Amino acid sequence: MKKQLTALLCLAALFLLTACGPIGDTISDLIRGDVACRVGETYTTSWFSFTVLAVETPASYAGYTPPTGYTLVDVTLSESCAEGSQPMGTFDFYLNAPAFPDYIYPLDPLDETMMPTAFTLTPDTPATYHMLYQIPADTTGLRLTYTEMDADNRAGAAYTIDIPDERQ
Repeated sequence: MKKQLTALLCLAALFLLTACGPIGDTISDLIRGDVACRVGETYTTSWFSFTVLAVETPASYAGYTPPTGYTLVDVTLSESCAEGSQPMGTFDFYLNAPAFPDYIYPLDPLDETMMPTAFTLTPDTPATYHMLYQIPADTTGLRLTYTEMDADNRAGAAYTIDIPDERQ
């Protein structure tokens, strides 16, 4: 009887977790595990879809050259959403690496091709932007990451792209 009651409670909890309002409202919508991503493929999160189109290391960008000992990483990203407007911005995608004590976020926009600090992604209006990161030149194990967060600031799945150490 105890096993049956436990199974019934688990099923009830699973039902409640999957029936909690619109997508992205609660952490239950986010519990899916992490996603290993690749450049050129499209991934759908709880709120939007994205594709990393390219990763490059330019010597300069829009007239900006990094200081000695640093390099630029230019990530070209396309985003879209099917339902509802989504707040987006440079805070959504960050770089991390074993040597970094903190995450590295993109530089503030240098021109109109770069992702705005904050904007609203609207349905059926895809957006393509560059995100420019400045990192120590000798960094290895670099990863671009987007982590789902619900309204209560609880983390869900992390979408991560390993960036080759021989960046071109």
